[in-house]
Amino acid sequence: MKNNFARLGACAIAAAVLFTGCGAINPDAKLVEITNDGTTDSISLGYGNFVARYTQALYDTYYGTYLSDDMWSEDLYGNGNTMEVDTKQEVMDGMEEEYLCKLHAEDYGVVLGDDVTEEVETAAEAFMSDNEKDALEEMGATQEYVAELLTYRTYAAKVREKIEEEAEGKIEISDDEINQSTFSYVKLETSTTDDEGNTTELSAEEISALAQTAYYISKSSDFDAAVEAAGLTASTQSFTTAEDPAEDESMAEDIIATAQGLSEGEISNVIEVEGDGYYVLRMDKTFDEEATAEKKTEVHDEKVDEYYESILEEWKAAITWTVDEKQWEKVTYDTLFTAAESEETTEDASTETEEATEDTSTESEESTETAEDTTEEASTDNQ
Repeated sequence: MKNNFARLGACAIAAAVLFTGCGAINPDAKLVEITNDGTTDSISLGYGNFVARYTQALYDTYYGTYLSDDMWSEDLYGNGNTMEVDTKQEVMDGMEEEYLCKLHAEDYGVVLGDDVTEEVETAAEAFMSDNEKDALEEMGATQEYVAELLTYRTYAAKVREKIEEEAEGKIEISDDEINQSTFSYVKLETSTTDDEGNTTELSAEEISALAQTAYYISKSSDFDAAVEAAGLTASTQSFTTAEDPAEDESMAEDIIATAQGLSEGEISNVIEVEGDGYYVLRMDKTFDEEATAEKKTEVHDEKVDEYYESILEEWKAAITWTVDEKQWEKVTYDTLFTAAESEETTEDASTETEEATEDTSTESEESTETAEDTTEEASTDNQ
């Protein structure tokens, strides 16, 4: 049975509603036990159940538009797990990350002020009032849990921001990591693929004709004109200039190796990639400034993420996070969520649903935007 959910405005939390019989959930049961330097803490099953069902709602309203009602029991990722198992693991990992960020918040000078606390409480109240009683009971939602979720994610967003600022002064990026070369290429495929994905090898005569066409292009003084005359279309590809060709996942090793040996404007000989086809390249730019700038941004963001993850791993190693699997098994995705009817137009409601189904990291950032300024004012920076 599918049921509806209404979306909150304050703090950008989406709420979902459903009403079927839930499992035997004791909200006061201990779901996670955390030990840290001799101290013990815990997370309740009630809170974990709420976070899990809330996350399910976000997925349902997005994937539910084009996947079957059985999606939670299917192995959608091909890893041997059901989508429910994978998503619940993501939820558990997220709760651990948020817990650790809150635990270390003072290390980074993050303290939430009264204004932010009031903002959180207002959002939690709105969540409860915007949803039907039966739905809130089925989801296990309480104003306390909603406020707790918002508080955790506000801390997580702020602490991550501080760690990323710290990373800026520590990461280094070399030219060899980012300098990009760009070439144009034409590919003459030696097989065809039908709409059902079936591949058929061309005849020997057809392949011979393709080889002749590729040879003609490789010997032409005007690559673009030769490609056009052959009725083909060229594409472009950038690669990291100093990278080992074997490390490039975008093209076959022989193609990248050949490109590395070309001077600007030079056209390659025919490159035959077994089982794929014939390629001819033209080096456009041995140093592509625009592509290099894009690569620098990509590498920078990757290194900032890696720095954050390294800090998170250190924190995880310092605690013991023990999940009561028997209690966690009681949390099931046995019903589906859908967007609630509202006074908005169908188009506006659809737009809101898409926005509400971004991944939990993006949703965390959105959930704190309305409190951004007051949080900064109320925080102290140890750096």
